[in-house]
Amino acid sequence: MTDRTIHPDPKCQRNQQALLDSLDGELREMMAYTHRVGNVTFHYYSEQLAEPTEEDYEDWLLGLPEEIAKDHSERGFEKCRGVLSLRRHAAERNDSGLDAYVKESVSEEDYRRWSELRDKSLANQREKGE
Repeated sequence: MTDRTIHPDPKCQRNQQALLDSLDGELREMMAYTHRVGNVTFHYYSEQLAEPTEEDYEDWLLGLPEEIAKDHSERGFEKCRGVLSLRRHAAERNDSGLDAYVKESVSEEDYRRWSELRDKSLANQREKGE
């Protein structure tokens, strides 16, 4: 199995390593964690073979805040196909969940940290009505 914590593009790998080499301590560890999880999510979205369907799009619009849904509805399905949150919604509807993908791709510690940050982010979104 490919190590999904490593970016597939060698140039990006070099840039990430150069950044890490320029940092020390906690900041270096935070950036290393960010790169690992970011690279896994990059792989996840790159590997999703199923494109969103119009049914996915319509279902996605129903879950968006009114202003955002209106904007995306006006843009239409074809112009929204590449929107990351729509692609994730379609993947989740097709049971290709990001959560399981991250869990199988990173260490237990990175997964725990990612889950906590995700849960905090979702709680903040709910508080703001997003």
